[in-house]
Amino acid sequence: YDLKPNPVIATARALGIESPLESNYALALGSSAVSLIELTNAYASLAARGRRADPMFVLQIGDEKPLERELAQVVSPELSFLMSHVMQSVVEEGTAASIKGKLKRPIAGKTGTTNSNKDAWFVGYSPDVCTGVWVGFDDSRPLGEREQGARTALPIWLDVMQAALRDRPPQPFVQ
Repeated sequence: YDLKPNPVIATARALGIESPLESNYALALGSSAVSLIELTNAYASLAARGRRADPMFVLQIGDEKPLERELAQVVSPELSFLMSHVMQSVVEEGTAASIKGKLKRPIAGKTGTTNSNKDAWFVGYSPDVCTGVWVGFDDSRPLGEREQGARTALPIWLDVMQAALRDRPPQPFVQ
């Protein structure tokens, strides 16, 4: 796969990233700011084998019927599997290794910390549930020297996913 700026931008757009993206070689590493909802939905598209839907916001919980959603194939299932495989290493041996094995299922994701530690996040997913967590101040104050995605956002993410996956059987990422 070509990691030059233009193909990276095209893939990001296909996955639903609408924020302005700088055309530079650090783009694939996260050099441009995107919203948490955009990033989480893009990762959810990877979990869904390259199929994307617009985000859905839960306004009420009750006896309503689940909404049917139209999914568009925006990247290949092969690319989705490869990206999920790479991001599983973040949990298996990388910056999110502190949660390894705690969900007893395959998990892929990515931690993030901005310059000057102003924002910290973790977006992660199983094949059937994707969640993103951002930690920061609304006035862009630094969180503190030692604060980063793995230390601040990841524990929150784990709590949410433990509840979300409690009654779901483990699923593999399909090749």
